[in-house]
Amino acid sequence: MNKFRYSTIEDGDFDDEVIRLFKDCSLHLHSNYDRYYGVYEGDRLLGAAAMCIYDGVESVEFSVAVVPEERRRALATQLIEQVINYAKQSAIEYGWESAQVESYVINDKLIALLQRFGFAPHPEEPRRWTMNVS
Repeated sequence: MNKFRYSTIEDGDFDDEVIRLFKDCSLHLHSNYDRYYGVYEGDRLLGAAAMCIYDGVESVEFSVAVVPEERRRALATQLIEQVINYAKQSAIEYGWESAQVESYVINDKLIALLQRFGFAPHPEEPRRWTMNVS
């Protein structure tokens, strides 16, 4: 059974496991990311969604990484669901009128997954995919 853990970054750096996962997936952890959801099997990290809040523009930006041999288990789907729920909660907490979730996409598989959730490319930045959640 997979478990989700939500963590914020207190000391300005991600857990070594999360850093290694993103590096192994050739993904960059943006310096603004200050929290993440990790999905674990026991103590083993299978995937993570790193994110940050942009209160001024009512947005949650995120990036998702899944251990390559654990892909095709719907882990990225589950992580994105966690991010979307987090954005909805943030909209309520911060009093946002129009909350967005966004990600910069570099591969076709993630594009297909985001499309299933209702994400669309930003008209001015085709690599930036967004979805209104409020």
